[in-house]
Amino acid sequence: MTFFRNSNNIQAGTGICLPNSDIGQWLFFAGTYNGSSVNAYVNGAWVSNTAISGSMATQASFQLIPDGVPNTYFANLQAYNTSLTANEIQALYLEGIGGAPIKPQNIVGWWPLNGNANDYSGNNNNGVPTNMVYTNQWLSGYTPP
Repeated sequence: MTFFRNSNNIQAGTGICLPNSDIGQWLFFAGTYNGSSVNAYVNGAWVSNTAISGSMATQASFQLIPDGVPNTYFANLQAYNTSLTANEIQALYLEGIGGAPIKPQNIVGWWPLNGNANDYSGNNNNGVPTNMVYTNQWLSGYTPP
C-alpha cells in the first residue's frame, strides 16, 4: 500500500493504467494477493482482480517505478505478510498520507519515505535508494480524502 503522486500516465501494480486526469494528483494504491489472484485498489476502491498462475516469489528487492519514468513521488509504503480486507484498505486510505500501519502485527516493512528509505516496522528492511532524491515535504500538494 502506498500513496504516490502520478506525474506521468504510468501503470501502477497489475496493469492498472491511471487516467490522464490523475496526473499531478496524489493517489492511494493497494494490492492484495490471496494465493491465486491479485486485487487492486485505487483511492480505497476496488478496481480489478487479476488471476496469477503459479506462485508469486518473494522478491529480495523491487523497483517502484520503471526506468525512464521521471517525476513520480511516493510516500508511506507499507508491506504486510497477510492480505488485508477491502474495509482495512479503505481505512488505510482514509488515514491519509501519514497514516500508520493498520495491522502492526503483520507489517513486514513500513517506509514513510519522508526524507529517507528507513524501515519503521522494526524489521530492519531499510531501502537502498538508486537515483532518488528525498524530500521531507511530501505533504506538499496533498489533499486529504
